Amino acid sequence: MPLPDVSVRPALAEDAEALWAIQRSALTEDIAAAFGGQVPDAARQLIEETDGTSSWRQTIKSLPKNSAVVVALRANRVVGYGTLVPLPEPVQTPDGHGVIHAEITGLDVRGADQRAGHGSRLLAALMDYADTFGFSGVATWAVAGEESRTRFLISAGFAPLGIKRDLDVVGQVLSQVGWYTLTPARES
Repeated sequence: MPLPDVSVRPALAEDAEALWAIQRSALTEDIAAAFGGQVPDAARQLIEETDGTSSWRQTIKSLPKNSAVVVALRANRVVGYGTLVPLPEPVQTPDGHGVIHAEITGLDVRGADQRAGHGSRLLAALMDYADTFGFSGVATWAVAGEESRTRFLISAGFAPLGIKRDLDVVGQVLSQVGWYTLTPARES
């Protein structure tokens, strides 16, 4: 039986357009989830007017130390991405038994390619980078009430961080819940 043509690799500058298309769709979905299925017109306009392709290209070309951008591929087509950056200051875990050094600032898969293992592969690659960089713990954020993302994080070994943050999205509040996990080599 042939294996599916799927993989994860570091992002390249030429991936920028695909990355922005995936991020734009994910942003729209997150905003809709936060606001009862509706995306405010001002938010939609802001997303459409943003030059995300240039931002992605610049990010990839000048990636800060101990940061990573990885892409999921299906048949050599970019179908998802993950980003990892160090925190400005380490944060203690809620139970006091670990330290969080980094944040996954993005982990999204194109709608048609979701539930095919791409998110898990991206997360595994980011955790490998975290371990390589010496980060003992990683945090991320999920839109409050977004059950699909919450289930994914729990299944991947993340636990609630015990904090939330509110983001201003064109004058409306989008609430996110913090999650964290420890890198496998440091869980003991």
